[in-house]
Amino acid sequence: MRILEHPGCFLNHCGWSSVIEALGFGCPLILLPMINDQPLNARTLVWKEMGLEIERNEEDGTFTRESVAKSLRTVMVDEDGEKHRFIARELKQVFGNKSLNDEYVDRFSQYLREHRQTSPN
Repeated sequence: MRILEHPGCFLNHCGWSSVIEALGFGCPLILLPMINDQPLNARTLVWKEMGLEIERNEEDGTFTRESVAKSLRTVMVDEDGEKHRFIARELKQVFGNKSLNDEYVDRFSQYLREHRQTSPN
């Protein structure tokens, strides 16, 4: 967890658990999806301005060190990256709030109990 507490950003494969963990620490996200649900997660995060995806070759999916450096510079230093840094700080208030998360889980569990269907046996 100490790694996510640093003041930089998080280069992430876009696995949902890693995304949630990073947002809980207020880390701006650099996105490098690889397989399965990761590209969809990345598109959603970009759409919501919660992360910046590293540019890749459309034909074969390769990326360059220059495209990685450009993404890092944008999110960490450039004025264009301020929106990502701001959103990350804002989302820390939600994803990093254990009591709020516990409340959501409790309310969801209660909803499931109240609306469960019983078997007709």
